[in-house]
Amino acid sequence: MLPTHIQAELKAQETAAQAEAVQVESPAFGLPAIQLSEQPVQLRFAKPSVSGTARPLLRLVNSKDCRRTALIRVFCQDQLVGQLDVQIPAQWASFILDLTKVLGQNADAWPEVLELAIVAQENPVGLVESLQPGPLPRLLVGGGQQFLPTSAWVAVPVEAVSPLQRMLGDFLHSRAATDYLGWMIGCTTTGLSDLYRATGNELYVQALKRMLAGVGEGLPLEGMESRGERAVKEPGYIDLLNQQLESFAPVAALAHLQQTQPTPERARFLRILGQQMIETARTERDFLTSEGCFTLAFPLAATARALDEPDWFDIAWQECARRWGFLWRGEQVIQRAYSDGRVSMVNWARGTAWLALGTAQTALELPANHSGRADLASRLSAVAPLLLQRQQSGGLWSVFTDRPDLPAETSGSAGIAAGLALGAKAGWLGDKALHAAQRCGEALESFIEPDGCLGGVSQHNPASEIALQTHYRIRAAWGAGLYAQLIAALV
Repeated sequence: MLPTHIQAELKAQETAAQAEAVQVESPAFGLPAIQLSEQPVQLRFAKPSVSGTARPLLRLVNSKDCRRTALIRVFCQDQLVGQLDVQIPAQWASFILDLTKVLGQNADAWPEVLELAIVAQENPVGLVESLQPGPLPRLLVGGGQQFLPTSAWVAVPVEAVSPLQRMLGDFLHSRAATDYLGWMIGCTTTGLSDLYRATGNELYVQALKRMLAGVGEGLPLEGMESRGERAVKEPGYIDLLNQQLESFAPVAALAHLQQTQPTPERARFLRILGQQMIETARTERDFLTSEGCFTLAFPLAATARALDEPDWFDIAWQECARRWGFLWRGEQVIQRAYSDGRVSMVNWARGTAWLALGTAQTALELPANHSGRADLASRLSAVAPLLLQRQQSGGLWSVFTDRPDLPAETSGSAGIAAGLALGAKAGWLGDKALHAAQRCGEALESFIEPDGCLGGVSQHNPASEIALQTHYRIRAAWGAGLYAQLIAALV
């Protein structure tokens, strides 16, 4: 049974912010949003459905990619409540502000309506290379009755649960876990799928189905299967082939659903998606990315397993292996490399995670007697000593793994550790790899935020390498999804 406050959110009793006397925009998916500026925007938030002792939090959700740096300031009755440093936020990125000092933790004494004024201003921080002309951030301010992201006043009951329990039991089931980009969604949906398969807890598969039936790049996937082949011709259908190859990431979880809860309709839909992935794999590009191991090879292998398509296993293996041949260069793991010799994001922790975790997940989908399984296992074994050598004493990896002078990064660390844990449990790696993954899992718990989201995450890479090398970190649902994969691998 879900906690009461999470049930309330699923039923949309957590009322979205309502803008007063300000024009509201409707960007992608018709989600209303409001533009922030130096002029105060008045917002009203209904009291969360909670009683007793609870921690009041203000969650602000960015509407779309914003290549700006800004300072967001929140006022209540003309008093400054707090401020948020926002640097190049991704679409649907969220930020949390604790309102305990203003409201206290006695939920019964909270007002029925919270009135706030929010302003934003430019906040130059030296990231000139990352910036682009455009408006300051916009906030999503309404999600209706559906399971959609929105800015909101939320409440977290004050109870004796660990941060990890908060993440696994609350956050991953809430609308705050919703992301926009396909690779982000794939991190969380795979995390939910892995947790379900590791524990058998039905709450995870329920949350997974809600997410796959929701909105975002490449969604919905669940619920579309009943249309079968007609789906490709119907309005609203998203042809993943026309998106980035990273858009396929959530298909892995859909294939896992088919593996555990098969239906003829979902099988037909997966066959369409499988053909799209094969066409994408065969499309010539002048570059390769490590993401492809996780976002293309892995979902294709999972789909091949769900549909019993042996030829597709070969394509998935080869798609993963050719990235190893192009992107792993001894001491360097490259996130993106071009045929003309250009490279970027060398030894970036999350880029390394895509290679290690994507390879482990892909290999585990291949049949035990498939030659590709042994090949990918050997590649993972070959890079493991380098990963173990670069793990910091605190259990995490630096944002650029060969730069111990830079701060640690949680999402990449979780992905690297999950790859090591899966490899160790499969018998490809030794006890040192498993212990390294366990150390990382323990260290990550201290980065979990009050609502259960993972903090300490480096921004999405369009922010530039310079931005990622700073001490600035964000909270991210996709980070929690990678952490969930690690937890599932350690069960």
